[in-house]
Amino acid sequence: MVKFFRRIRRKLLTEGNLQRYGLYAMGEIMLVVVGILIAFQINAWSDSSKSRKKEKQHLINLRNEIGQSVIRMDEALAFQNLTLDHIENIVEHVDNDWPYSVSLDTSFQLYQYFAIPELSLTTYETIKSLGINAISSDDLRLSLTKLYEEDFDFSANSIKETERSFYQNVLTGFHVKHLRETSYLGIAKPNDYEALKKNQEYINILFKLKGLRMFTTNALASTRNKASDVVGLLDKRLEDF
Repeated sequence: MVKFFRRIRRKLLTEGNLQRYGLYAMGEIMLVVVGILIAFQINAWSDSSKSRKKEKQHLINLRNEIGQSVIRMDEALAFQNLTLDHIENIVEHVDNDWPYSVSLDTSFQLYQYFAIPELSLTTYETIKSLGINAISSDDLRLSLTKLYEEDFDFSANSIKETERSFYQNVLTGFHVKHLRETSYLGIAKPNDYEALKKNQEYINILFKLKGLRMFTTNALASTRNKASDVVGLLDKRLEDF
């Protein structure tokens, strides 16, 4: 191809036709420019294609990560609601001055515990380190940032710390003093049930625990629902790829 154009140039110069040579030169320059523009376009298309493939993989990874977090939160919520049932069982016995029943054996063991799941942040932190703008949708990027930076952070830190602080600083000391556990049976019994029902400190602890457990459970449920909504947004966005 180069030899072909070179022969044309030599022929035109030999003929001394400067007008035709000038037109040829302009045409050759235009061909070079067009070639460069096409090369840039192909390169841009290639880069865009690579970016879309990377973004799609990021979205798939995020969808899987958040989906797993939703499953973990569902499991934790099931346990949280179970402990609320046991707290309510104890409260009803105390409030109504009911006699001791065997159902309290399990309630006195389980009511003290809580379950706040570990939420995976690996995929999000990886994308954030590479540049969160790798997610091209503004709305989706905002939803992901809010979910991870606010909702997941609140569940992983504030909710867990609220439960842990009450368990360690209030509940455990009283529980160890007034109840005895049979760990291999998964039960606990009060040293003196009748005295415990009339113990105002314990009544206060029970009602405080009930309110706290309802708060942390509702907060976790809210985070779970927001995570589920983001999964829906990710599924919808993946349909565009």
